[in-house]
Amino acid sequence: MSSLPYIIYGNVDDSAGSNVTSTKVTLRNDTNGETITTTTDSSGNYAFDIANLTSGYDNNDRVTVVCASGLESASSSILISSNTHQLDLDLVEEAESADLTYCQVQDVLDELGEKTTSDISYSRLRKIILRAEAEIDERSDTTFKTTTISKELYDFNQYTTWKSPEQLRSYGSDQLVGTRNDFYNTFQNDKLKLENSPVIASYTQLNGATTTSATSLTVDSTTNFPSSGTLFIYNSTNGTEAITYTGKTSTTFTGCSRATNSTTASAHIDNSYVSLISLSRNEASMSSADSWVDLQPQFGGGGSFIVDGTTGIITFVDNLPALGFRKVKSSYTYGKVVVPKVVERLCILLSVRDVIMSKAQSSQFDSINDIKLESISISSGVGSTVVYFNWLISEINRLWAIVGEMSSSSA
Repeated sequence: MSSLPYIIYGNVDDSAGSNVTSTKVTLRNDTNGETITTTTDSSGNYAFDIANLTSGYDNNDRVTVVCASGLESASSSILISSNTHQLDLDLVEEAESADLTYCQVQDVLDELGEKTTSDISYSRLRKIILRAEAEIDERSDTTFKTTTISKELYDFNQYTTWKSPEQLRSYGSDQLVGTRNDFYNTFQNDKLKLENSPVIASYTQLNGATTTSATSLTVDSTTNFPSSGTLFIYNSTNGTEAITYTGKTSTTFTGCSRATNSTTASAHIDNSYVSLISLSRNEASMSSADSWVDLQPQFGGGGSFIVDGTTGIITFVDNLPALGFRKVKSSYTYGKVVVPKVVERLCILLSVRDVIMSKAQSSQFDSINDIKLESISISSGVGSTVVYFNWLISEINRLWAIVGEMSSSSA
């Protein structure tokens, strides 16, 4: 390993072309992860001597220079063997992260008041928010974001299905009995419990026929459908087509990708059923090849099954599967159409809590900047945050109680 001087320097500009001053810059040896830091001067310039790396450096090492300021960041890498010394950085604003659902980085920055210190990068806040979202899902044992799941192997037997009270009858009698009669060709079970709940069971109809290549779909109403996701159009001739969409208006699904989930693109007629759940029954005998038949959700005057969105229970109202048929399969969306405001608020405050707790000691400050929270400031670990922090923990506990009530009512 070498300890000879090797200077890497450059200038940092923001997206408006102005010098970024008094802001932390980090150099990382990508071979072993070791970092050293410095701060830009009044002209936005920085300089490193990588000989200051504790473990030194090797000629084949790659080093990366990183700088973040607010929601803007940039990085640049070189191989030391390239004998490159100048690395200028032009910061660009990072778009809100598509994998953040319950809140966004700017929401956390807004809650923090006059923004955080420049050493709290966008990528760091994003990871904090992702951890907060995971904590909410794990503690509530549900999800408050819409998720499409395809499950193709539901055994249809006495262990996975059950009768409704109307079907608990002895053979040839109208009297309810206290025991089940789970025998093929005797009685039919008529309910199935999906593995996830709550299930979003919204239905609508096409308003006009559509072609096999249409990328927008006009319907009666998109109310209670998520802003993006997967929908299913029932076609009695060609089967059910799964279509993903990326946006919607009050009556149109936009950005449609046709024939997803291994389905076939079809030309659908006016008034075709559009739903967020599809269900198929295997009509083959136990020794025959699969023979899937699509079932139609109950909507308007017809349909084969009804979905209880709260419990995820499917009740068959026509062509009931009988014990002896091997499988049913389904695709459905569960979660919430819109993230509840209380969940959004909880995610923001959990993230703020983690930011503050990471700044609890002066040794954890990466620059001379302070965090200011309205009238309360944290100055290199010296400032008092007791009042704000006590309120923060109390508010988080209050929101947890509400989220717990919401999740238990959906169980």
